[in-house]
Amino acid sequence: MVHLEFAAPTICRELFFDDLERQSLRQSGIATGIGAAGGVIEGTNKLDSHLIRDTVQACRKQKRTKYRNGRVKEAITTAKAKTNSASTSSSLFGGAPNQNNIATRAHRDTEFLLDEEEEQRSRLIEGSKTPWFRRIITWQGLCSNDDTWAEIQLATDMEEKSVEWVVVNKYLEIASQHSNGKASVGLDLKQALEEKFDFESRTTPGFADSIDGSDEEFDRV
Repeated sequence: MVHLEFAAPTICRELFFDDLERQSLRQSGIATGIGAAGGVIEGTNKLDSHLIRDTVQACRKQKRTKYRNGRVKEAITTAKAKTNSASTSSSLFGGAPNQNNIATRAHRDTEFLLDEEEEQRSRLIEGSKTPWFRRIITWQGLCSNDDTWAEIQLATDMEEKSVEWVVVNKYLEIASQHSNGKASVGLDLKQALEEKFDFESRTTPGFADSIDGSDEEFDRV
């Protein structure tokens, strides 16, 4: 999806963190209950951004590894089943195929396919005529007063590379622009709510007159 916009009275950090990631955060001892009305951090409490980032990234790496291992295992099982089926009819004319060779070939081919799938998505995003863009707006703050707006900003910083985010908290009168691997940029609240962004200049954000003629994948929520 090239373009997504979402606005609601309140938003939740669950928009960015799935069940496994939230469980990992709890197991890592991430402090909770440090928010206040609208998502502001109260008193002298500080959000442990480094621990959250490390925990979430480790969890996502684990999920990616598990997914890849599952694909490889499935490919090996399928390859062996196909070979066994084919060799049954020709068993009178020679020995059975080497199962280790079959597994090695299926493993190699699947790893190559998985790498290609990931590279293809990166090329799709980076080569898009229109930058991939998401804007999230909350009018009244967060779903839970225990959550903090800093968590939302940090979550957008950890999203997919080359995707630009604008997050707006009208209750706190805060707006900012984020992209994985880049420094966040504070935005004027009115512009963040009303304007279309041109992300060609990252340090001094400008605004595009129109998004007409964007990629066919354009969607709006």
